[in-house]
Amino acid sequence: MFLDISAGEILVIIVVIFLVFGPNKIPEIARTLGKGFNEVRNASNQIMKEINEEVDNIKDNLNVNPDEEPDRKEESGRKTDE
Repeated sequence: MFLDISAGEILVIIVVIFLVFGPNKIPEIARTLGKGFNEVRNASNQIMKEINEEVDNIKDNLNVNPDEEPDRKEESGRKTDE
């Protein structure tokens, strides 16, 4: 389960939340948490989208085809027979 918390422990947590905040406040707290998680997810997706776009731009600028190996020339710095 989630973080190795058993069903009994989750039930205790729910009861404590119910006792601390009361039945009228719980929907507001749940709504706020839902909006917060949604904002985090959207920000994460946006960051991944921007990273992928930049990687694609770099690949396009370098004209790199991932299926082909780049041509490698020996550049040892020594003179060869001319």
